[in-house]
Amino acid sequence: MRKTLSILISQHFKNISIYNHLVVVGKQIKEAITDGNFNGIAVIDIEQWRPLYEMNWGEKIVYKKQSVILAQSKYPNLSREEIAAIAEKEFNEASKAFFTKTLEKAIELRPKAHWGLYDFPFCNAGAGNYGGD
Repeated sequence: MRKTLSILISQHFKNISIYNHLVVVGKQIKEAITDGNFNGIAVIDIEQWRPLYEMNWGEKIVYKKQSVILAQSKYPNLSREEIAAIAEKEFNEASKAFFTKTLEKAIELRPKAHWGLYDFPFCNAGAGNYGGD
């Protein structure tokens, strides 16, 4: 059974309780990997959310739009360009903090596991002149 954690935008990381998030993550890890000495591959699935601002397009554009709205609410007198730069910076910084804490918790609970993230980094090979398979 797949369990998914979803948040609106990464900047809200500062507004939610990371403690509560880590409690949930800890419970999910313990349920999914019952052996405390597990030494195989363990993957955190993040395919429903792209943690890099620039990778949010299509249906995920909502994350960029909400990031801009948040930046505008905090800095109403800045230009569009300045707001866009702040939105991207804050989104990426919050994403990094969110995933760092999540991975630290995973490693704490299952230190012998080989941890990774599913669908990150997100490969956008079709965007350029990719000539491979």
